[in-house]
Amino acid sequence: MKLKLVKIGNPLLRKKIHSISKRANQNKPFALFLKKMVTTMRHAGGVGLAANQVGENQKAFVMECQGNKRYPTRPPFP
Repeated sequence: MKLKLVKIGNPLLRKKIHSISKRANQNKPFALFLKKMVTTMRHAGGVGLAANQVGENQKAFVMECQGNKRYPTRPPFP
């Protein structure tokens, strides 16, 4: 399942983002959220995605580059 991307101009993109607690970083709902972020990023053809770009006010970021059409000369990294 992919998440809805926030459009440019959304005030959340300019807000100070909240840190994630160590406890939240280790729970299953957060892990599922990160998996959804990766799915969303892949669907959009990106190589990175921040949580605020999907409407969540928290410091989380995913990145991956494996055969990305936008960056064909870059080496892959999981």
